Amino acid sequence: MSALLNIRGAISFRNTEQFIELIFSKKRAHTTYYYRHLSLEGNFDAVLAQHKLDFGKIWHIDEVFTKVRKTPGDFGYLFVVTDEKSNLIALYQSQHRDTQSAKITLQMAHKNAGFAPDIIVHDGCPIYERAVTIFGRSTKHCQAHFQAEPFLLAKDGKQLLYYLSNNIVEHVNSFIRLWLHHMRGFKSQEKANVWCKMFLSCYNFCKSARLVSLAAALRSC
Repeated sequence: MSALLNIRGAISFRNTEQFIELIFSKKRAHTTYYYRHLSLEGNFDAVLAQHKLDFGKIWHIDEVFTKVRKTPGDFGYLFVVTDEKSNLIALYQSQHRDTQSAKITLQMAHKNAGFAPDIIVHDGCPIYERAVTIFGRSTKHCQAHFQAEPFLLAKDGKQLLYYLSNNIVEHVNSFIRLWLHHMRGFKSQEKANVWCKMFLSCYNFCKSARLVSLAAALRSC
């Protein structure tokens, strides 16, 4: 419950403490929810393995500037991959905004989705243009910002016309920024990717109205 409230509700652990005390009359310190949250790390892998989302084949990639303590400069970049349905496919916290980090993120997305996309939409940053080459020529990439751009895809002998923008990932990023604001940054690079795994799991399952299935799966782990 505390994990869902903090990640999907984007509220702090202190507010989570007050909410649970008000609704369930259970008094716990906010630090209890924090460490209980971290203890769920391995369980989310089991939940993801049991429940596969129907990811789309048009992916959007972008990054969010983050605060990460115990790293040079105390900051980093959170790489985000979503599909055209606003499902989160991958999150990866990196110290650098570079091609290698973008490639790692796309490889994670490929593993989570189980397939390569037809199209990857990005903002035109050179790191993304170089990173999408990991999928070969079968995956096309499109540069787009807030205004939808026409994109013609040739597939299976057909010409498919899409109007693509990066608004979808920007919308998801706004929610991620709210969550990061309440998190007040990450304590370390390692912990950052633990939290990202939890956020990805909770976000997708809550968005898909699978709260009951997620709660039951966590209780059984």
